[in-house]
Amino acid sequence: MKSFVHRPMSDLGNNYEGLLDLLDVYEHIVLTDDVLDNCVLLKAEVFEKYLKAAEWARKEEEKSKLKATITVEVDKKLLLDATIILDEIGLDVETYVVMGLKAVVRESRIPFEARADGDLGE
Repeated sequence: MKSFVHRPMSDLGNNYEGLLDLLDVYEHIVLTDDVLDNCVLLKAEVFEKYLKAAEWARKEEEKSKLKATITVEVDKKLLLDATIILDEIGLDVETYVVMGLKAVVRESRIPFEARADGDLGE
């Protein structure tokens, strides 16, 4: 096994798989940052953990870019009552709303009976 290899830190975001391949060949990785004008020497096993954490963080960031925020005004008592019931079954309001939206998409309909008289099947 070779002692070390040098790679720029910019490779971390651009060449994840290629950097993982280096771990089979080298005992240490030297990362340099031209912007900060410094370098880091890492054991390959530490570097592998760092790369996996960086990849996980990158994927989480990508997922968060796909999320949207909604704001809904509801009666305080209705929200409190619903929160208590949902808590009893192990759900929070946000999870329940997401489940409801997924049901609408999956079933291509409102997942409960809605009537013109305003009764929502209660």
